Amino acid sequence: MPKKAFSDRVWKCPDPTCDAKSTTKAHLKSHIECIHKKITNYGCANCDKKFYELQSIKNHINSMHSKEFTGKKFDAESLIVDLKTLVSQIII
Repeated sequence: MPKKAFSDRVWKCPDPTCDAKSTTKAHLKSHIECIHKKITNYGCANCDKKFYELQSIKNHINSMHSKEFTGKKFDAESLIVDLKTLVSQIII
C-alpha cells in the first residue's frame, strides 16, 4: 500500500461528541483550546469580553466599540489585553 502524503493526513478531535477534523496538528490544538477548553488569550478592556484569537477581538472592537470613539482618535490595539502576558506578569 502506498504511503500517505503528509498533506493527506487528517487529525480528528479526541472528544467523542465532536466531529471536528483538521489537516494540521496546530489547527486541531487551536480547536481544542478554543472550543473544548475555553481558553482565552485576549480580553477587551472596554467590556471584559474574552477571545481566543487576536483577529476575533479586533473584529469585536471594530464592530462593537468603534462608534464610542467617533470624533476621537480610535486605536483598537489599545483596547486589547493580552491575557497570557498579563498572567505571566502576575506570576512573576
